[in-house]
Amino acid sequence: MIDTLKFLSLSLFLCASASALQSPEQDPGLTPEPSSQEAPELELQPALMLKLRSGQIRWGHILDHDPDGFRFTLLSHGGVASVVWTALDPSQQQELREELGYVDVATDELMVDVERLILVDGHEVVGVILSREGTDFVVQVDGNLQLVPKRRVQSISKGGQAPALDIYSREELYARHSAELVETDLQGQINMARTCEQFLDFQHALEHFQAAVALDENLEHPELANSVALAQVKAAQQAQIDYLRSVDVLRKKGQYETALERLAGFALVFPASPLVLEVKAKENQIMLARDEEVTDFVRRRWGYWLSRLTRQAAGSLNYVGAVAFAEEGLGEAIREAVLADVQEQYNSEASEDQIVAHWVSRHMLRYNNATYGEGTWMLGEDKALAGTEDTSAQRDAMTDKDKERAALEDKIQRFLKNQRNARRAQAQAAQEDEFQVFWDAFTLSKRANWIKAFYVEFAGDYELRDHPYLKACSTCGGRGALEMIYSGGGGSKQASSVQIVPCHACRGVAVTRRVYYR
Repeated sequence: MIDTLKFLSLSLFLCASASALQSPEQDPGLTPEPSSQEAPELELQPALMLKLRSGQIRWGHILDHDPDGFRFTLLSHGGVASVVWTALDPSQQQELREELGYVDVATDELMVDVERLILVDGHEVVGVILSREGTDFVVQVDGNLQLVPKRRVQSISKGGQAPALDIYSREELYARHSAELVETDLQGQINMARTCEQFLDFQHALEHFQAAVALDENLEHPELANSVALAQVKAAQQAQIDYLRSVDVLRKKGQYETALERLAGFALVFPASPLVLEVKAKENQIMLARDEEVTDFVRRRWGYWLSRLTRQAAGSLNYVGAVAFAEEGLGEAIREAVLADVQEQYNSEASEDQIVAHWVSRHMLRYNNATYGEGTWMLGEDKALAGTEDTSAQRDAMTDKDKERAALEDKIQRFLKNQRNARRAQAQAAQEDEFQVFWDAFTLSKRANWIKAFYVEFAGDYELRDHPYLKACSTCGGRGALEMIYSGGGGSKQASSVQIVPCHACRGVAVTRRVYYR
């Protein structure tokens, strides 16, 4: 159901109820006009019998009305009450709303099959291809013919359906559907009238409904009288409907600020319009569409700036500076950059808090990943192995070979523990020198990935998968140390010796760490 046709979906107001039409003594909601004061000159309609939902009846005149209800003066004592539409008997409510121009004209909009042309620059053209000959495609779009050079088209796919008015003009649609209409065909006139409503041509719809009434001499279609009455209201509001549709076109093109500006001018062009609620709904629709697009834009730009800023930091910062930047500065730099993008493209008054709100409400897509690579050891053992499970309690009965391996593992673990204790005893400056030497030897892309992994895992801006992926070090096989065999050499009969040394690749942590984020 199209939005431009959802008129006057009235909400319940508590400003009055059926009891507001009781006498002044019974209900203070009725205020009698002072007898010493001349009543204002009003063009009153004939006295109206008001039928309330409660079953009561009151006689009087409608003073004024709006989408929420009306003011009613009673003939009995001159009291005035504010009445919401829902206080009326349902049948009179519908009849009175139609008479005063507050009518629901919702209907299915006419749809047509379209094709989607994806261009080499990423843009797309959605319409109906009328000709494929020559060097250009001839495409019907927005009521106009557009030439699209074939060399610029990357692919063509079925684009589903689109509102007919997005492709053809109203005049074209009427000409196409009325071409074979027989004027004396009663059912044909009715069908044509309803088709006209589907592409918002209410003036022609009224004409065809009236033609159908004239042809219906045997009164086979008693509903036509009501159809004519509704069509008259719709035709009277044609200009307003077209105006709101033009706002919809801007929204669909993503021109949200222009759409809001045009919508703001609706009240100036149509000051007495009954479509107050429709205008408000349209404004909310534009704001929601803009927010959804901005949220997706923020998500994409956040990823863009993450990659760009981490690479810049990798090329300019030492190890200590890179860690500090990943912990605090990177998130702030991303937010500032994304804010500038949003202000430039969507809303010049956007704030950083709004950017964060869009980021938090983003759609979670597939996980991306970042790895510390060979630099995993710089995290320290606790952080490098976090998220793993201790499987030592799961060992069953072991064979002699298993026992030999276990003994070697225990020996390696004791060695690594001694190594860690020795590193803790090192001077802080010496540790930083060790880290910096390794950092300088790291390639630019690996440094950038290390900063990215540290940021997404510890800054809290991303959602992480429950467990990281820990890959055993390919050099030591996940042991963290290597066995080095030293022989006597030189023909000596001295027995060979086996020594355990730290793995030069993983520095004892035994793994490379990869985190998944989104």
